[in-house]
Amino acid sequence: MKKFITTLSACALIILSSVAFAATPPKDVTTETKPTAVADEATPSTASDEAKTSMGTDWSTEYSSEIPQQVLDAYKIATKGLVGVGYKPMAFLGQSTDNTKYCILCQAKVVVPNAKPYYALMFITKDSQGNASIGNIIKIDLAELAGK
Repeated sequence: MKKFITTLSACALIILSSVAFAATPPKDVTTETKPTAVADEATPSTASDEAKTSMGTDWSTEYSSEIPQQVLDAYKIATKGLVGVGYKPMAFLGQSTDNTKYCILCQAKVVVPNAKPYYALMFITKDSQGNASIGNIIKIDLAELAGK
């Protein structure tokens, strides 16, 4: 399982790099807007629009299967009260150079019977007062990445 997460994280880092540094992100990535109280109310937008909002300009990629405590703390604050989709942090992929935004690889599952889990990149923004919010979630479509 750890090898699978490492491989998936490497793929996510490639996607993260593509989104951060390319004019147009890979077509393999679909996006969702900031989660709402009900999961099916989220309206997808284009990856390039979301990347501009989430990525900013300066990011460092620091993959670790061990998620730093300050990132977990921000994650807990940002996801408090989130309903409709459950997210489980799997790996820390990087942060903005000003330490106000984090990227986490998560396993996600819509909270309905027989829902299939999927992976997503979750971007969390925190402020100087200790508040944190979800800036963006990018769904990773493994079938598309694998060429179906």
